[in-house]
Amino acid sequence: MSKNIVKTAVINLKVDKDLKIKAANLAEQLGIPLSVVVQGGLRQFVAKQGISFFSYQPLSGSGPTANRIELKPSPYLQEAIKEARRERAKGNNYSFNSAAEAIKFLNKTSRRV
Repeated sequence: MSKNIVKTAVINLKVDKDLKIKAANLAEQLGIPLSVVVQGGLRQFVAKQGISFFSYQPLSGSGPTANRIELKPSPYLQEAIKEARRERAKGNNYSFNSAAEAIKFLNKTSRRV
């Protein structure tokens, strides 16, 4: 028997039917199970010890964007974006040609800490 048994629990949620359908369709388009989306939300909730909701407003106009929603980042994320832009302007950023190159850099950097 494997020692790497994944422990899971079942959560039954009541959500708006249209929201569930839209979320399931989007998850399918992205090629991920809806459970991964829900788990990601739960992980963020635990990691941040709280929850933040995005403010949103429908995009104006007609055509393919008429029913889409424009999301605005939370104040926390807005500040993180500003900080990242400031750091990049100072030249405090790194660029990699492959994931392997980035991982090698991270492994080397993390050993210095």
